[in-house]
Amino acid sequence: MRTPLDNLLNNLANLFKVKSIISIMVLTALTIGFLRTIVPVEQYVPLATAIITYFFTRKQKEGE
Repeated sequence: MRTPLDNLLNNLANLFKVKSIISIMVLTALTIGFLRTIVPVEQYVPLATAIITYFFTRKQKEGE
């Protein structure tokens, strides 16, 4: 039986896969652009929402 700490560490390790890294990088770049007033709020909100929705609702494939 796995301990909660093992589950947490396993979940954190799974977080750093390629798709996750790309999603986090794009969201970070958008946020930096928004904070520097390069990306207007009309573009930031839908894009950030779409990325966050994708990131938290995507289903894992069996091989991943």
